[in-house]
Amino acid sequence: MEYRLLGGSGLKVPALSLGTATFGGGNDFFRAWGASDVHEATHLVDVALDAGVNLLDTADVYSDGLAEEITGQIIRGRRDRFLISTKSTFRLGDGPNDVGSSRHHLIHSVEASLKRLQTDYIDLYHLHGFDALTPVEEVLGTLAAYSRVHFTVVQDEGLLRPADVPIMICDATRLRRMCAWEPQIPLERTLLDLLNYWRDRVAAGTTPAAAG
Repeated sequence: MEYRLLGGSGLKVPALSLGTATFGGGNDFFRAWGASDVHEATHLVDVALDAGVNLLDTADVYSDGLAEEITGQIIRGRRDRFLISTKSTFRLGDGPNDVGSSRHHLIHSVEASLKRLQTDYIDLYHLHGFDALTPVEEVLGTLAAYSRVHFTVVQDEGLLRPADVPIMICDATRLRRMCAWEPQIPLERTLLDLLNYWRDRVAAGTTPAAAG
């Protein structure tokens, strides 16, 4: 397996990761993707790990938290062999603060993910979507001060220039920079153009078809 540096973090990650959206099938939406139980999911993870893929990517909304719970059972007793990536921002609950990237929601989401994953820390924490109601400096400041979140990854909806904003805010306020940016790439924009622009700014991963 090829390993690459994640931005300026110094952390080496595999070129491929294993997504867990097919773990659990806890609701109709994710059941259409897959419904691997703990036994089947463990086999998938073991195959990936044997090939050097030690990065597991999950999210709090995957099967309403069930994917994180299954991932937690899989890594129990061998946590140090894995890098764990999870996410929040999308709605998970009926309350007015059960969505977004506010300090309240992020802290609650991180603590809930740690419990489901049965771990003391999260290696990579994604902002799964854009929250127009919470200032960027509030979002990044919350995660930068959170010792149990090691690195932050920003995802967006195919935007380019606005992603400069969190970088400039981090530099101006001396906050820890986000270490990577994962764009959803619209078909009319070439991947080469995006990567050339971001080459010296931050590590860039891609979601080429934006889930479809």
